[in-house]
Amino acid sequence: MSSKHDPYDLLHSSARKEHLVDQDEHMFTACYLSRALWLLLFREGDDAIDMEDERNRMAVSELASIVAFHASAAVTVMRVEDEAARHARS
Repeated sequence: MSSKHDPYDLLHSSARKEHLVDQDEHMFTACYLSRALWLLLFREGDDAIDMEDERNRMAVSELASIVAFHASAAVTVMRVEDEAARHARS
């Protein structure tokens, strides 16, 4: 029997599925944000980010976390859709 906080139950709950956006939306978001992160990190000269500044490090870290979130969400959506398709075939 699953507990109230079972991650599997949360992943497959109807309330959560209603708020999932499609896989492409997460993939495009991750792609564009990772490109923005790359552009920020590889600026040179006077335009370079001062990584000695704690605020800049935190901002870059937060942007990297958001990229990872959207990439992970795309995989989650893909798995939920694959499982739904498997159940529909059986």
